[in-house]
Amino acid sequence: MRTKLVPWHLVLVSLVVALWLASVPLLKSLQSFWPDWVLLVLIYWNLTMPSRVGLGFAWLTGLVVDATQFALLGEHALEYVLVMLLVGYFRNRMAAGSGLHQALLLFVMLLASVIIEAVTATVLGRNIVFLNLLAVPFVGALLWTVFQYLMRRLFQFRQVT
Repeated sequence: MRTKLVPWHLVLVSLVVALWLASVPLLKSLQSFWPDWVLLVLIYWNLTMPSRVGLGFAWLTGLVVDATQFALLGEHALEYVLVMLLVGYFRNRMAAGSGLHQALLLFVMLLASVIIEAVTATVLGRNIVFLNLLAVPFVGALLWTVFQYLMRRLFQFRQVT
């Protein structure tokens, strides 16, 4: 059984919305709880269509995020590619698991993302907020079930034999 692929323009629209959400100005206190929407969208599409949204797509998306957030070029790209490797490793477990099991696996992936970001920030001499190390992955894992449901409803596609 094969799945019908979602058209590219719908994938790009979801990434543009995620980039917009990533650039929403927030209070400093709320930034510690704001998930990486672009990474959540990448994880969703990689789980849904791994042949189309893979490591190269994650790398290019990371470069776009770096350019839009005025970050060091390649910082988010490295982070996204390493998380996509984890997604590939956990793909079968995510597909077979319950909502709680998926949220726990996603927490591990998002925690790896935050650790990579913290190591990069430390190497570059930036200050890191310790609260981000657990708050962002925790909030992302809590939102995963709702996020996944909304993405499925917005971008419905049928399975074809």
